[in-house]
Amino acid sequence: MVAASDAKAWAFEHLRGLFCSPLTIFHDDFSLDADGLAYNVNHLLDLGVHGLGYGHSEPWSLTHEERRQTAADYLRAVGGRVPCYVHTFDHSAPDTVDLTNHATEHGADLVMIEPPYEHSKSEDHIYRYFSYVADHTDIGIILLNTPHSGRIMSADLLSRLADIPAVCAIKDGINDFTTARLHARAIADRIVFSMPREEEVLPLMMYVGQRVQLGTSAAFLLQTKDWRPVSDYLALAAAGRFDDAFRVWSALGPLRNLWSEMHAVLWGDAPEHPVAMAKAWCEVMGMRGGPMRPPNLSMDPEAKRRFQDTIQRTLDETRRNPVFAESLAIG
Repeated sequence: MVAASDAKAWAFEHLRGLFCSPLTIFHDDFSLDADGLAYNVNHLLDLGVHGLGYGHSEPWSLTHEERRQTAADYLRAVGGRVPCYVHTFDHSAPDTVDLTNHATEHGADLVMIEPPYEHSKSEDHIYRYFSYVADHTDIGIILLNTPHSGRIMSADLLSRLADIPAVCAIKDGINDFTTARLHARAIADRIVFSMPREEEVLPLMMYVGQRVQLGTSAAFLLQTKDWRPVSDYLALAAAGRFDDAFRVWSALGPLRNLWSEMHAVLWGDAPEHPVAMAKAWCEVMGMRGGPMRPPNLSMDPEAKRRFQDTIQRTLDETRRNPVFAESLAIG
């Protein structure tokens, strides 16, 4: 656990590289699968990620007690091997405090919190919400800026929040590079800035000075244990070799396009969240996926089979790009 008073300094030192979030795994009877979650945590660490977050992936199908249980399962699986955080947001500020203190007690380094997406009708209200949580907890807080909260926090609000001692980083999960640059200019001198969109990570590193991707599924859906193009191009970019980094990034195009298409529903109206498709993709990459818990819908079996066939075919096609046979890696 990183105390609130130390959070900013700790974040600037430790939030670097590639962070990703494992999905919540269920048995066929929809009970929590702690072993499946631990298996995926170990898979992610074998991929060489630098840190992990846990957003529960489908928290709307979990009780508070189950959120606490699976957060504890996740933190036990991580075992302090990399920096880690837990998403502890709830509409109720006291319940957010409770979930945050639980994560603190079970070994989370930080927590991630977004604005409540019903009752925060003004930016002053959002500020009071975060201040309340910070006043009743003692751990570093990562802000989550997302359209799914019903309100994109402005640069002015983010600047106010960045002055709260516990607030140490932001995942700016928006679909707008220009706005993200404005946000970074307003706060990157005080808290760690991260826009997680893999499509724009290299420009973010070049023009914004971003040095961490918080919570991107690209870490495990666009690479395998023996083929790590995302990690490779990030390492090249971190070494200042942007020409080589862009070559690797571009060669990943066919697989990325499929991945981006899957996530496009996040930025518009859609009947379902893409978690079910992400779980199907996980299975292709050697991870546990399994069912969605009602009222969420699992994929139709035939549609899932076709989707997984497309993933495998696109993965094989992408890996044949001669760029990946070149010796570009760092080290």
